Amino acid sequence: MNSIKKLTMGLALVLLGASGSVMVPAGQASAAARCTDYMYGYGGNGTCVRYLQQMLNAAGANWAEASYYGTCYGRSVSMEVLATDGSFGGRTDAKVRSFQNAYCLGTDGLVGQKTWAKLCQRVSGWYTNTSYPGASMYNQGHNAGYYAGCSKYGYFALR
Repeated sequence: MNSIKKLTMGLALVLLGASGSVMVPAGQASAAARCTDYMYGYGGNGTCVRYLQQMLNAAGANWAEASYYGTCYGRSVSMEVLATDGSFGGRTDAKVRSFQNAYCLGTDGLVGQKTWAKLCQRVSGWYTNTSYPGASMYNQGHNAGYYAGCSKYGYFALR
């Protein structure tokens, strides 16, 4: 029985590898771990992906800042607002790639340490003037960054 289970798991892994998809941890991180400790990509889902979507929305909430804040060669982040449904689908993938391209991170669509670090840096501020365009979305992204584990990069306090 044990060898059948191993064979089935091995076959499943081979089939997934042959499909060209990337296996990444999906869903929530454990209580001791942070979202920022994991890599996420197309097909992932859960609370950590929802935080990621909120942070990506914040990164594009204000075009002037999105194009000014340390972008690479004047590239800007897509201003498309993602649904924060916790599902890493095609639109989230496109927004991740836009963010990675804007910050010269290597455009692979995977949210790993470099992408998390730049996202955390990007949403580390806070708007006290809530009438400012994009302030509410940006502040929501800031709080999502806090819950995702951005404090490991030294920027964050919950507001």
